[in-house]
Amino acid sequence: MSDKWDFYPLLVDDQPASIFVDLGIAAEAPIATHAHMAYVSVEMRHPRDDGLSSQEEFEDLCRLEDAIIPKICAGNAIYVGRKLIGAAEGRASEGQDE
Repeated sequence: MSDKWDFYPLLVDDQPASIFVDLGIAAEAPIATHAHMAYVSVEMRHPRDDGLSSQEEFEDLCRLEDAIIPKICAGNAIYVGRKLIGAAEGRASEGQDE
């Protein structure tokens, strides 16, 4: 992971969405040893009416992310970002062939 991350609020199929992505990884891409993308998907229990995360579960989602990222990276994957669209949050990583 680099230290050059950015956040993008946008619409995807007319639904509010947000993307948080490691822009610094572009300097290294493509990474031949990490040709596959993996996702972790989490269904929110209490999303806002627009499908984005609510304050009610924001801290829980942050703790979950803090717990998941080290496990993803420990398996030789590279955490490159997360997206939130329509009450489902996903974290993306690029992984090696096993």
